[in-house]
Amino acid sequence: RAATNAPDAHNPDTSDTCKRHKSVTKQAIRERRHIATPFTYKAGSSVIVSVCTTMAAPASGDRLLFVCSNTFDPPLDIEREQQLVALAVESTDTMFETVQNPTFAALQAKARAFRPNVVHFAGHVDPALGVRLFAAEMDGTEYAHVSAADFVTNIRNAVGACLRCVVLNACFGDNVAVEFVRQGAAASAVGIPETISDSAAIAFGQVFWSTRAAPSSLHSSFEQAAAAATAMVPEPEADHATGTETGHNDADHCYVWHQR
Repeated sequence: RAATNAPDAHNPDTSDTCKRHKSVTKQAIRERRHIATPFTYKAGSSVIVSVCTTMAAPASGDRLLFVCSNTFDPPLDIEREQQLVALAVESTDTMFETVQNPTFAALQAKARAFRPNVVHFAGHVDPALGVRLFAAEMDGTEYAHVSAADFVTNIRNAVGACLRCVVLNACFGDNVAVEFVRQGAAASAVGIPETISDSAAIAFGQVFWSTRAAPSSLHSSFEQAAAAATAMVPEPEADHATGTETGHNDADHCYVWHQR
C-alpha cells in the first residue's frame, strides 16, 4: 500500500503520484484475474489444518480490533481510514479498539486482552517476507516481518477463538487472508493479491464497515466495498507507445473474499 494525498475516500485527488496500483499489461491483467479467483474452504477439507470449534462474539456484539501498522515511507493515511471505520461503527453496538504501530508482541498482547472477533489490518505486507510490523516500541525506523503462517498461528492463539472475519487491507495481504482461513483461524477473510492505491484502500474500509452497520451480510458488505475501491482505480487506458494498457476496473482484481 502506498501513500496518497486524497483528502476524502470518495473524493480522491487525481494528482496522486504514489500508488499501490502499478501499471500492468493485458497479459498481467489476465494473470491477476486468475490469481484473484476466490477460494472456498469447507470444513473437513484436506486443506484445513485445524478448524476452531469456538466462534468469538456474535455479529450483534462485534469486537473490532483495528491494527494500524504505518511502516510505509512516505506514511500511509491510515489514521484517516481508522477515523472513517470508527465513525462507521459508532452508532452500532460494536466495540472498537485500535492498536497503533505495534510490535508483534504488543499486537498479541492486545489481542489477548481485547479478544476481538473481527480484525482489520491496515499497513503493508511483503509478498516474500510477510506482515510488516515495528521491531521495537516507539521506534519509527526499525521494522520486522512475520511470515503469514506465524502471524496467523500467534493471533489465533492470542484470541483463543475463531475470528468471524479478518480484513487485510494491505498490498499483497491476500496470502495472509488465505492462511487465516486455511488454518481455521477465521471464518472469512479479505485480502488484496497485488497493489492498490491508499485512497482505494480507505474507500474499501469505510464502505465495508458502514454497510455492516446496516442489516447486511459480510459478503454483501464486501461486494459493495470492493466496488467502491475499484471506482478509485483508473479505467484501462491504451499506451500507444508500448501497446499495453494501464489500470483496470474489475473489483475482483483489487480484493478477494475467502471463507471456509
